Amino acid sequence: CSAQVFAPAVDLAWAPGCPPLGCPHRLAAVGDCLRLFGYFPGEETRPALSEMATLSTSTDSQSTLAVPLTSVSWSRADFGQTLATSSVQGQVVLWDAESQSVRSTVVAHDDAAAYCVEFACHDANLFATASADGSVRLFDTRDLTYSNVLFEQQHAHARAAMIALHWSPHEPYYIATLARDSSDLVLLDVRVPSLPVSVLSTSPAPSASSAENRINACAWSPATSQYIATASSAGVTNIWDLSSLPDNPNGPML
Repeated sequence: CSAQVFAPAVDLAWAPGCPPLGCPHRLAAVGDCLRLFGYFPGEETRPALSEMATLSTSTDSQSTLAVPLTSVSWSRADFGQTLATSSVQGQVVLWDAESQSVRSTVVAHDDAAAYCVEFACHDANLFATASADGSVRLFDTRDLTYSNVLFEQQHAHARAAMIALHWSPHEPYYIATLARDSSDLVLLDVRVPSLPVSVLSTSPAPSASSAENRINACAWSPATSQYIATASSAGVTNIWDLSSLPDNPNGPML
């Protein structure tokens, strides 16, 4: 099954948990706006995917210009009642999934795009952002007037954009984040701001340039906090053993 949209989606996220009997699985997509879809598995009929809502923060119903959204994340700790979106204007919007309305809006990064937003796995109130200004910030929904800088690139005149972050599904304090065109994966502990727990640097692949060696993606193991994987532009996937943290691993195990 499929659903047609008028603008490309740049991020997708399933709502956490199993829906009540008779209710669809919810899927959020962002691009030009936030779209909520319902997936009906169809045990007795054909599976169906239908658009349930199109949400925007624009107050001008006549405007055709929308602020591009960059990522979406569901709050896993409150059973998918809340989701967050980030935008190229540096804003993070918190949405109520049930009422399909805006709960609150915060300028997470002044004059810089927010490329990624993600809720903590074990706390419905915490979310983190990664931005073009080279920083990773921590927010608490109970007080959005304040944020904590977890990490910031050292060279102010040439800070590389932080393009992604991922909370550990097992360790509630750990975040993995990566910068654009970097061969380093930075591990953060939200209890110790500004000081990375570890920096995992990929070894150059044979005949690979520094550009080819950059890390493009990472993923925590769903089964254990001991392992995290990285994928580079050189076509190499590495698996890292983190059992020695806070001591740095001696290179990838694979």
